[in-house]
Amino acid sequence: MRRLLLVFVAACGGSYSSSSTGGSPQALVVQAVGTQSSAIAAPGGTLQLAAYESVAGQYGGSTLLQVMASWSSSDTAVATVDANGVVTAVANGTAVIMATTGSATGQATVTVGATPAAVTIEWNLGAQTSPVSTTVAAGTPVRWHASDTDHTVVADNTPPPATVAVNQGTTTPTQTITTKGTYHYHCSIHPAMMGTLVVE
Repeated sequence: MRRLLLVFVAACGGSYSSSSTGGSPQALVVQAVGTQSSAIAAPGGTLQLAAYESVAGQYGGSTLLQVMASWSSSDTAVATVDANGVVTAVANGTAVIMATTGSATGQATVTVGATPAAVTIEWNLGAQTSPVSTTVAAGTPVRWHASDTDHTVVADNTPPPATVAVNQGTTTPTQTITTKGTYHYHCSIHPAMMGTLVVE
């Protein structure tokens, strides 16, 4: 694997999993170069991404080392990416840009255009008799609100949505789902409560 210039320590941002030592596959950190934002204002704009791996530091801790990677986009109708990690916006929406080198992978979500307003889903005991169904566009932030008592949101199978507590009178942090599909969930406290989230 060809390594490029050491750019910054891991504490400066990004996320990764597994150590650079040992037999586990290394997760890559994918970040925009020179900016903290992975958003492109409008179609036609570009964004430079780079891939990094975590390596043990000389004095403990870890650092991020830029590496060569192959690139792909989950939705080329929204954004394309070339061999150098340059993302070009095609249309408003959200695309996941994936970097791969050997067995290591990493990704970054790129949003083109304004971020959609969050959709709030009312999550109450009424869902026991009238299941909640919500349809949103891919990349739209969603959140749940409970007004009657404490609930949870738990995916029927594998997430999304991610498991979250919805305490009485509160609204959860937003979750943004970029993969189109139909997702079923329930409340672990009141199992008869059912919900469906359709991402188009």
